[in-house]
Amino acid sequence: MFKKSKASLEEKAKVYKSVVKHVLTYNYSTWGLSKNEQDHLDRFHRKQLRRLCPSLKEKSNNEVYEICKDREISKDMKIARWNMFGHVLRLPRDTPAQLAMDFYFETPMHAEKFKGQSRTTLPTVINRDIIEANKLNRLPTTQFVTSGDLSNLRSIAADKNQWKEIVERICGVV
Repeated sequence: MFKKSKASLEEKAKVYKSVVKHVLTYNYSTWGLSKNEQDHLDRFHRKQLRRLCPSLKEKSNNEVYEICKDREISKDMKIARWNMFGHVLRLPRDTPAQLAMDFYFETPMHAEKFKGQSRTTLPTVINRDIIEANKLNRLPTTQFVTSGDLSNLRSIAADKNQWKEIVERICGVV
């Protein structure tokens, strides 16, 4: 469809975003990807955008995103992750998601969890997002590794306007 079609780049980009990108990123707010895995996903996405039009092959990455009116999937993923995280934090405390978060942080820090390379989990990705954001902006929390940090984020998320401001700071969206 993209190679042989006489459709404009704008039309091809709309179809790509509504069909291909939508399927590629299904439920991505729950993915706990490493930085390397996010980079691979962004690279694949750019490759697909460049296939929409032969003239994009010579453009820089930023130009490709600008021309196609899109951005890195990793940025979309971060925004979706933090919006979903806010919804989860506002759920009643007896829901499975809240109980799972409590259980995650109740496990003693000195207990042996896994052997080998540390796992990339959603809480570790959220902690990484907070640390990266704190290099640029001052946030009300500095980390996400203890049950106290979880309680702090729950109290922030209770105020939707304050949470929206935090998400904008962390994700770099204004």
